[in-house]
Amino acid sequence: MSLRNHLLGLIANRPRSGYSLHKSFFEPVRPALSQIYRTLTDMCQEGLVDFERVEQEKLPDQKVYCITEAGRAELDRWLKEPVPLKTGRDRFVAQLWFSSLLDKAEVINNINTYADDVRRQIEWFDGEARRLAKKGVQSSDNQTNELYWNLAIDCSIAQMEAWLKWADNALKRLESLKSKKAKCQALVRKRRQVKKKEG
Repeated sequence: MSLRNHLLGLIANRPRSGYSLHKSFFEPVRPALSQIYRTLTDMCQEGLVDFERVEQEKLPDQKVYCITEAGRAELDRWLKEPVPLKTGRDRFVAQLWFSSLLDKAEVINNINTYADDVRRQIEWFDGEARRLAKKGVQSSDNQTNELYWNLAIDCSIAQMEAWLKWADNALKRLESLKSKKAKCQALVRKRRQVKKKEG
């Protein structure tokens, strides 16, 4: 999903500052604050959002962004657009495809490292994301948001839990294989034995 669409969705829910938008992202995939401000500037120039300056005590004035009619039309267009099934673009899957070139232990390490990241994401979605969703509902006039936000969270968690189930099965299958190094050593021994017999 493009950053622009994500920002439009957040601002459509309620007006926000650039800093507030920045804090709304999951930390490991959070865009740089400067990137958010550049995108917001572009969106203002395109007429998708507007802003007002809000005075703050002992702090610089804050820009609070709100969505325009053109922004709502663009968001509506994107929300109604069917999501294409994209295959072959996931880096992990691409790496896995060529993992026969690695030693088994290295592949297992890659899977375990990725699995640890997935577990952290599940923890964030099931904790912080639900807390933010509840807080957002309390500050919004649209109580239906709670249903859709939790459906989105549940979908994310279900996908990640399915991946962890695959990872557990993959690790068991890998553990049953001899490592690449062991296979090479066995092949070398076999060739030596053949040479001895021939000699």
